[in-house]
Amino acid sequence: MPNYQYDSLEQLFLLTQQNDKSAFDEIYNRTWESLFHTAYGMLKDDDLAKDLIQEIYIDLWCKRSEKQIAHVHTYLKQAVRFKAIDRFRKAGARFESLEYFIDDIVDGEASDSKLLQKEYAAAIDHWMAKLPKKRREIFRLQFEEGRSTKEISAALDVSVKTIQNQILTSKTSLKLLLEKIIYIFLFFLFGS
Repeated sequence: MPNYQYDSLEQLFLLTQQNDKSAFDEIYNRTWESLFHTAYGMLKDDDLAKDLIQEIYIDLWCKRSEKQIAHVHTYLKQAVRFKAIDRFRKAGARFESLEYFIDDIVDGEASDSKLLQKEYAAAIDHWMAKLPKKRREIFRLQFEEGRSTKEISAALDVSVKTIQNQILTSKTSLKLLLEKIIYIFLFFLFGS
C-alpha cells in the first residue's frame, strides 16, 4: 500500500479520480472523525450520523470523476451539513439550534461562508427595516442593547406582556427568514 502521509487531501482526491482506491481510503481515514462530529452535532444520533457519512463517501467514490473539488475537507463538511438539513426537511423537523448552524457555516473554511455572512447581514438589515416602528425599537433594545423586558417596558411605557409578545413575534419571523437564507444558500452551493 502506498504511503500518502505527505500528500494533501486535494492530491489524494486527484489520485482518487484516477481510480486509486488506496488514496480514497486515506481521505476516509483523515476526514471520518471530523465529519462524524459535524453530523452528530446536528443529528444527535450516533447511527444516523454514521449512515449519513457513509452516504457522503459512497457518493464521493461513485461520482469521483464528475466532481471538481478545490478544498476536499470543506466540501465534505458542507456535504454533511447539506445532507443533515435535507433529512430535517424531509422529516418536517426544525433545526435544534439555528444559531449554532449559522455560526458553524459562517465560521467555516469555504470562501462561500463570506458570501453567506454578507447575505445574512443584508437580509437582517432589510428585515429590521420592514418591522413596525415600535417592534423594531423593542427588538433593538433587547438584542442590540441587551435590555430586559422590564427595562424596555419602563422605557417605552408599554406592558411587559406586550414587550414579550413583540419579541416572540420578532424572533419567530427572524427564524423563518434565516431558515430561508440557509436553504437558498445551500441550493446554490450544492444545487449547481
